Amino acid sequence: MKLHLTFDNRLSYMAQCCNVTLRNGFSMVVETPCLSICTTCRDGREALHETRGGTRLARTVFERVAAEKTLGLRGVRCMSQCKRPCVVSLSGRESFTYVFGDLDPERLDHVDALLEFASLYSNASEGFLTRQERPEVLRPSILGRFPPIGSNSTLVNCLTSEPQCECDSEYSAAQQVSIKAIVS
Repeated sequence: MKLHLTFDNRLSYMAQCCNVTLRNGFSMVVETPCLSICTTCRDGREALHETRGGTRLARTVFERVAAEKTLGLRGVRCMSQCKRPCVVSLSGRESFTYVFGDLDPERLDHVDALLEFASLYSNASEGFLTRQERPEVLRPSILGRFPPIGSNSTLVNCLTSEPQCECDSEYSAAQQVSIKAIVS
């Protein structure tokens, strides 16, 4: 079944599938983490199953969490990681965003690991999890970890050409790094 959405109902649909609260018409606040699944990923078994691997992965995940309201789910038509299918990302309000690839829709341990990761993510400060804290099956599959804007993580530095930057109030002195210091 394909959904055909007009602009008027797209925002309410997005709010429903990703647990988003709409404010002032267009402002959105994410209430729970959202797992985005690339539905166009090809896993090489399309002829056998007559559906793309990403769609099968999305279906399996959906069947496992449909009744829960602790994780938003959405399908994305192409997440531009075609060399590493199947691909998902997990993002949340004021939290790191993680992208994983090489997920096999036929392996339930991959789905279990995603759901375990989402639970750990929900309970972690800024959604930050070290490699050792992530489920083992996901460790080699990570494609990226992106900090939220305004992150207080020690992984994030304020880059500037001056020794002191304008973001002093948000970053500790240890996090302020001069471009000159990085280049030299």
